[in-house]
Amino acid sequence: MKTKEVIIEGRKFNAPADAVYRTKINNGCVNVFKILNGQVFSSHLEANNPSKDLSWGPTLLTPQEVIDSEDFKLLPGLSEKKTLRQQLKERQEEPTQSWEEHPVHKEDQSKVPVQYCPPVAIEAIGQVLHNSTAIKKREPWNWREGQIDLMGYLGKVQRHILATIDKKDQNDLDPEIKTHHLDCAMANLAIIRDAMQHGTLVDNRPMSNLGR
Repeated sequence: MKTKEVIIEGRKFNAPADAVYRTKINNGCVNVFKILNGQVFSSHLEANNPSKDLSWGPTLLTPQEVIDSEDFKLLPGLSEKKTLRQQLKERQEEPTQSWEEHPVHKEDQSKVPVQYCPPVAIEAIGQVLHNSTAIKKREPWNWREGQIDLMGYLGKVQRHILATIDKKDQNDLDPEIKTHHLDCAMANLAIIRDAMQHGTLVDNRPMSNLGR
């Protein structure tokens, strides 16, 4: 701990260089204060035991009360030509790095912002795939083990959407795996995209003259 010798009422004390201290002695001791993360902590110096390690504890004082009080001297570790109010204000106004400028945030800008995915959609797809493996006894990720056809899965998606439109079930549940038809539609679309990415999707859409 860096210290600086200060003289209060003719007596010498070794004050922490980054602390604020009172100008009056009380029972041979001088109270010292630190402002850390917006909270004021206190300890005390003893004239007859200057090398004593300080024990800091929180106080009910606010930083503004320390700044405004005339009972506190300058910060010993800073220029004594400035008032305590000016010095603390300068400390509070020191530029700090905003979260937008943080390197981690900048790195994240190049990544997929998955935090924007509605949790209900992710949970719904997971529930459909879980029920499919449990009830239909299908292996997880089975669409990566062999080819699947695009038109077949688009048919599944359409049937679930049509079932929702016609409200074939009071709760819009698929009769086989007991999950919402729209959840089933999302799960099948997710399977199509995953198979497309892993090269197991067969594009068997009918040929069209449009766009030729």
